[in-house]
Order: sequence, then C-alpha cells, then structure tokens
Amino acid sequence: MSKVGISREDMEELEKMGVMLPYGLCPLPRPPRKGNGRKKHERIRNGGKSN
Repeated sequence: MSKVGISREDMEELEKMGVMLPYGLCPLPRPPRKGNGRKKHERIRNGGKSN
C-alpha cells in the first residue's frame, strides 16, 4: 500500500467517509463503484459464461 500515492491520513479520511478503495486507484470521494463496475465489465466481456 506504500506504493500508492495516497497517504495514511487520506486513507483514514476515506474510511471515515465510508469509502474503501480496492487498491487506492484515486483518492476520490466516491464509493468503490469503479472496482465493482470493472469486475462486472470483465464478466460481461467473458460473455457471462463463467458466471
């Protein structure tokens, strides 16, 4: 997590706001929808056969 350009203080602030970043993509005040969306997109790309 030290590789991410987000400091521990930022992570604590995000946690307080209820935002849990998967791998600290961007310190944006948004819920982890990008991560879930990406996973869903990957499944859709596979054709949903593996589901």
